[in-house]
Amino acid sequence: MRILLSIAIILLIVFLFWVSGYAADPLTLFWTAPGDDGYFGQAAAYDMRVVAGDSTALWNRWDSLFAISGLPTPSLAGVTDSVCINIVPCGVDLYFAIKTLDEAFNISEISNVYHYYVDCPDTLCPGGIMDFRDLK
Repeated sequence: MRILLSIAIILLIVFLFWVSGYAADPLTLFWTAPGDDGYFGQAAAYDMRVVAGDSTALWNRWDSLFAISGLPTPSLAGVTDSVCINIVPCGVDLYFAIKTLDEAFNISEISNVYHYYVDCPDTLCPGGIMDFRDLK
C-alpha cells in the first residue's frame, strides 16, 4: 500500500510540474570561449544574466538581474562552452547575455543577446461533440 501511495504522490508531483507553466525540455546555451587578453589564453570566469520581457535591462540594470548559476570555468580561447538551464518558464520572453572576467577582474562588454521563448503546453481539453448521431 505504501508503494502505491508513493507512486501516486510522485505522479501527482510530475503532473503538477507539467501544468505549472514550465517548458518540458531544458535549455542549453552554447558560446565560443574568448581569451584572457582579447582572443588568446584562458579567461577566469563567466557572468551570465537573464531578464524577462525587456532586454534593455541587460544594459541598464545588469547587477540587479538574475544571475545564472552553474556556469563552467572558461575553456581556452576558441573552444565551445555551454550551460544547461533546467527550469525554463514558458510563455515568457527571456533574454540572456554573458560577460567574461579575467584574473585581474577586468570585465568584458556584454555579449550579443540571446532571445528565448517557448509556448506553454496546451492543457485545455477540446470542445465536446454535441451532435453525435446516426445518419438514418
